Amino acid sequence: ILLRRHRGRLMSDRGYARYRGADRKASAVLKKADKAARGNDYADAYASLNSALTHYIGDRLNAEVLGMTAEEIDSLLDDRAVPEQVRRELRELMEHFSLVRFALGAGADSGAYREYRGRVRKLLDRLGRKL
Repeated sequence: ILLRRHRGRLMSDRGYARYRGADRKASAVLKKADKAARGNDYADAYASLNSALTHYIGDRLNAEVLGMTAEEIDSLLDDRAVPEQVRRELRELMEHFSLVRFALGAGADSGAYREYRGRVRKLLDRLGRKL
């Protein structure tokens, strides 16, 4: 009976379905980023890291974050009482990802990618505990 209720809720409540699938979806996007980095496509890898963060937040909050600026996402998280330190880390990462995606050659090495990928994973874990 519980499983049937859970499945029913997943089918009828989009916000619940997004919330429940956020971790799995973020992991899949991180794998996509890793694949791009292995192919030396760092622009795509960093775009995927950015996407993992923004879509995770959108899924956890059932909000459309596509097209939102970092400041708008920050405001959304502030409304949810996410600590300033977590929000600052998010802003820093998003700014770096924009720079790397649009500045040719910036951040184009595997060591820097691994560092930022690790920071994203830690931030996703921290956001998961706060949202």
